[in-house]
Amino acid sequence: MKSNEITKLLSNDPLWYRAVYQEIENIKAIKNNRKRRSLKHTLLKITKRALKEGTIILGNKWYNWDQHRLPIDTIVLHHTSSSPTISLLELSAVELLNLYVKQYMTDEDVKDQKIFSGHYYLNKPEDKNAMTFTSYHYLIRPGGKVTKIVEDSAFLWHAGNLDINKRSIAIAFAGKFINGEKPSKIALEVCAKLIKETYGFIQKDRIFGHCEVIRKDILGETICPGESFISNWKQRLLKLI
Repeated sequence: MKSNEITKLLSNDPLWYRAVYQEIENIKAIKNNRKRRSLKHTLLKITKRALKEGTIILGNKWYNWDQHRLPIDTIVLHHTSSSPTISLLELSAVELLNLYVKQYMTDEDVKDQKIFSGHYYLNKPEDKNAMTFTSYHYLIRPGGKVTKIVEDSAFLWHAGNLDINKRSIAIAFAGKFINGEKPSKIALEVCAKLIKETYGFIQKDRIFGHCEVIRKDILGETICPGESFISNWKQRLLKLI
């Protein structure tokens, strides 16, 4: 699809995700890496702009996944697999395309309905421009800034494991931790402080990386929250808590 066709689709078709889902599948099938990356970037850019400007058609009611929330007893750590400066808007757009589009195509509870997350940026008014599709409750920047994105009561699709999603808090480090990269010292320190002060009731053996809880039999493996998490910085973090 051409850029102007996607833009028009998002603002005119209440079920725009049907065509976008097919577009995503078509992009995945492209063998030329440069072309595939370019088309993915274009789709993300258009979606991000539509979210920012409020031109994308979203619903005003939703299936209440939050009703399935259980008492919190687990922390799951992630990396955003992106630039450490990624904006909350881009995070939202990424997850809208990666998670919500597929969910609304396949889940009978929401199939053929307008997309609606039911989640809003913390302390923002409940309007569609404040709606977020993020998969994380918290985001930690390399410099130590902690942003709480949504309430703890939000059921988020982040772990690749339904039972874990129901009972966990998702904390993401901004960045992509491959080739020896790992969270900064201050990022680990503020993460430990957050867990100690806010979730001190959670046992250390219930603090996991995404790679440890994902349903590998269904979704395959992931390196998230980083290639050296198990071998290096998981124990460093736990010692700080």
